[in-house]
Amino acid sequence: MDLVTVFISIVFLLNFILAGIVVFLERKDPSATWAWLLVLFFIPFFGFVLYLIFGQNLTRLRMFVWEDLKKIGFDDLVKKQTEQIKQEKYPFKSNSAKKHQDLIFLCLRNNNAILTQNNDIEIYRWEG
Repeated sequence: MDLVTVFISIVFLLNFILAGIVVFLERKDPSATWAWLLVLFFIPFFGFVLYLIFGQNLTRLRMFVWEDLKKIGFDDLVKKQTEQIKQEKYPFKSNSAKKHQDLIFLCLRNNNAILTQNNDIEIYRWEG
């Protein structure tokens, strides 16, 4: 058995394992699962790339769970901040924030990206 045969065997084995993991861990209907498994097994290298490009349903991916934010009053904060900025009554802490008030309002209105001010951070480093 030469080196090329071993390499191809390892690649096919990895393709088989990754295909099973990727396809079965996602919640899809059975026909789509079987279709993608056939593509992944009959087109070993290119099939996996096709799956990563076309098989992922990016509209279902959610980065944040917004239902939890409603519980802590996030919606009320967004509404309050939107109204205050719209009426030009928001107490900006810096001149640069006041200068970019229209951009802050745009981000708040389109993405619920609230403005926070006077933030502090602490950096912890491990030196070992």
